[in-house]
Amino acid sequence: MVKMKKVALFFGALYVVTLPALVFAAPRTFSDLVFQIVAVIDRVVPVIIAATVLVYFWRTMRNIVVFGSSPGKEGKGGGAEQRGALLQGLLVIFIMVSIWGILRLFVSTFLVG
Repeated sequence: MVKMKKVALFFGALYVVTLPALVFAAPRTFSDLVFQIVAVIDRVVPVIIAATVLVYFWRTMRNIVVFGSSPGKEGKGGGAEQRGALLQGLLVIFIMVSIWGILRLFVSTFLVG
């Protein structure tokens, strides 16, 4: 029960401290709202792309270890599945970065402040 009170007190204090920042950050025009959304996306997208690249490399290393340890599996289609997974990962990263670049081009073209 004491732990629950401490958690409630922590979140209450966090709410009181951050509420003015949220109120003063409220957009006054639609353009301000769009710029705030774009700013949040600009901060989040590189993190998502970095996480995707890390997962891709982790998956690649896992597949290389599995591919190298079982030579008989290659004849049964295992090698083709692993190559397909590697190509699929590259394709996903390429599409993510391409869409991000297209959106950045759109923002810089039409939302110039």
